[in-house]
Amino acid sequence: MMAPSAQTRPWENVEQGSRPVGPITRRLIYALVLIPIVPSVSVVGATFCAIHVDTGYLDDLRWFHLFFSILWVTATIIIWRSVIVWTLGRRWLSALVGLIPFVQVVYGQPLWHVGGCLAFEDDFLRLGQHDIGIGLWVWLAIWVWWGWEKRQMSEAESDTIRTVRMTSTAKRIVASIGSIPVVFGLFWIIAVFLDDVGGLGSDCWSEAFALTAVIAVVVWVLIWRRSVVWSATVIRHTAISVAGLLAVPIAAQWAYVESVDDVWEVTLFVLPVIGWGVWMAGTVRLWPMQATESPGGDLTPHCLKCGYLLKGLRATRCPECGDEPTLDELWEATVGAV
Repeated sequence: MMAPSAQTRPWENVEQGSRPVGPITRRLIYALVLIPIVPSVSVVGATFCAIHVDTGYLDDLRWFHLFFSILWVTATIIIWRSVIVWTLGRRWLSALVGLIPFVQVVYGQPLWHVGGCLAFEDDFLRLGQHDIGIGLWVWLAIWVWWGWEKRQMSEAESDTIRTVRMTSTAKRIVASIGSIPVVFGLFWIIAVFLDDVGGLGSDCWSEAFALTAVIAVVVWVLIWRRSVVWSATVIRHTAISVAGLLAVPIAAQWAYVESVDDVWEVTLFVLPVIGWGVWMAGTVRLWPMQATESPGGDLTPHCLKCGYLLKGLRATRCPECGDEPTLDELWEATVGAV
């Protein structure tokens, strides 16, 4: 199937020699934007409601969880809705997994209590549980929207919305976004556990950071393992970088004890978090990725509605479902998906 001519392409104003940002790439950027915006707006909304709304059911933290859940789930669905084949099964499963972030709103207590039952420890546990719930929702949403094979669905599509194909790399990026709240949620839970059960007291934060770093590394590797060429050199360099990552909270703890400056103490406390980010960014250069996908994703044309392979056909009409996109739409979905 020949590509549309330059006069008919939907990116006429793009400079010659450049390539437009595809619909999936744009949505990935929008998804990243949610990370700073949603928590900030949630804090403002929770503070306002805690002051001006008289209710004994929702405390400050539960208000925050409510705003966060509504904003995150709603914004994510709005961003990705047009690249999902909305069958009846996907609608029901999306509604079901969408309840996960709201569990901490309905049941505002920790799933388990520490021995001392201190209020701030319970708040940390609640915050950690909510963060983990947000991450689990992201991972389950990926499976519901793009991982559930169409052949397992017997119902007909509920509308004629057009879609583009999600590449495995794009799905891994979304899963990586979901790993961020999971890692932070686990840190709060581990810190409280070491403080109360482990008896380490206020000096447990470095151990909590180190244990969480191990989990963060495992999750990151699980997400990207199939895209990396795991040579002996890559494995050795990865192990060295992980050892360095684990040494950061230990060194920060030692410097923290010796510190007398408040600003320096705060800097040392957040240093392990910065280390997580630096390590994750470093894997981009450290791990050679397999060229399993072309820059535009799968260049074999598929039906925009049902995913049927259109290779070898003389027209864009799908023999499976009858959908007949324009050549521009098929070109954009095939070449500009990522």
